[in-house]
Amino acid sequence: MLGTLVGTMIAVPLLVWVLTALRSQETSVRSSDRANAQALLRGYLADDVAAARAVARTGTDCPGGESAGGTVVLSMLGAGVAGVRTNYVVAGVSGLDPVLWRRVCGTDGALADEVAIARKLVAPDGGWTQTVVCSARADVGPDECGQVEMTFRVDGAVAATVTASRRVGPPR
Repeated sequence: MLGTLVGTMIAVPLLVWVLTALRSQETSVRSSDRANAQALLRGYLADDVAAARAVARTGTDCPGGESAGGTVVLSMLGAGVAGVRTNYVVAGVSGLDPVLWRRVCGTDGALADEVAIARKLVAPDGGWTQTVVCSARADVGPDECGQVEMTFRVDGAVAATVTASRRVGPPR
C-alpha cells in the first residue's frame, strides 16, 4: 500500500510534466513556423512589390512546378525584364494542407522559380482572394495596388500581416 502511494506520488507529477512538455513543443513549433513564414514573406514581398511595374490581385500563372494549378492571390509584372511575372499562389500539394508559394514566370511563360513561403495555411472566411488587400497611393498615380497588405494564418497560430509599397516614380 505504501509502495503504491509513493509510486503514485512520483508518477502523477512526472506524467503531468511530460504532457506539458509535449504541448509546449507543439506551440513552439507552430510559433516558429509562423515566424519563419512571416520573415520569408516580408523579404520577398517587399522587394517584389517595390520593383513591380504593375500589381494586381489576380493574374495568369505559368505552368509547371509543385504548385501548378493553385489560386493566384497576387500577381506582379517585373519592372526590369519585360514579360517576367511574379505570382503569389495558394496551392495544396499532394493532398497536404494549403501552401503559399512565390512563383516566378520567365519571359517565355514557363516557370523559372518557385519557393514555398508558408505551409499549413488556414483558409480565410471569404476564400483565398481575401488574403490580399490592395490600396491606392496618391503619390504613385492611378494604381489600385500602390500598397499591398497580405494576411495569412498558419495552422492554429495567430494571423500575420505583411505590408509592402510600390516605389514612387517610373520603373527603371
